[in-house]
Amino acid sequence: MFAAICMVAAVFIAAATPQRDRLTRLNVVRSPHEYATARVSSAVRARAALLWSRRGRRDRTQQAVIDVADAWASELQAGRAPTPALALALEQGPEPFSTAGDQIRLGGDPTVALLSLSCLPGAEGLRSLAACWTLAATAGAGLADPVTRVALGLRDARSVEQELAAQVAAPKATARLVASLPIAGPLLGAVIGADTVEVLLSTPAGRACLVLGLGLNLAGLWWVRRIIASVGSG
Repeated sequence: MFAAICMVAAVFIAAATPQRDRLTRLNVVRSPHEYATARVSSAVRARAALLWSRRGRRDRTQQAVIDVADAWASELQAGRAPTPALALALEQGPEPFSTAGDQIRLGGDPTVALLSLSCLPGAEGLRSLAACWTLAATAGAGLADPVTRVALGLRDARSVEQELAAQVAAPKATARLVASLPIAGPLLGAVIGADTVEVLLSTPAGRACLVLGLGLNLAGLWWVRRIIASVGSG
């Protein structure tokens, strides 16, 4: 809140300083400060889109792993042999799961295939399935019961992760808001025609607002991180 007040104060200070005439401000050619602000804003949007895309892929991969474990357990309980059962379960999944299933059906090593897939973000649960296969191959143990237990464990872990994500959704939204303030201030100044960046860097009042605002911004981010960490550890 204090960081936002400092940013708004800087905007009004910029608006109160002598500005170029309106025709110059409306010129198509941007000033260096406006250009830099636009570039930063574009970079932030691109980074947010990339993070959102990565999170979506990880969630889809986690769900695919659970589906593979469930399908493998069902096929084993139905009496199918372990190798074709695993191949069928993987073939029903998305790429590269289906490709790994084809390789296993053609004689590939199931342990190698599962461990290779487990390197994907969100596919770490396949290591437990690979361990079940190794245990069955070396000790002669049955696979149906351990694979079923792994499938249940993966589903429970997924549920816990989703619950934690819901609990930290509000603190994360606050963190994104706080992190956007240093960019939102100059953008707001550009909207009302004030050269906010120049004022923040070249006037005593602007520099004071800049230092105080950034300090409070960092303090807010640190506090929100503590809240998120406490929820995760609890």
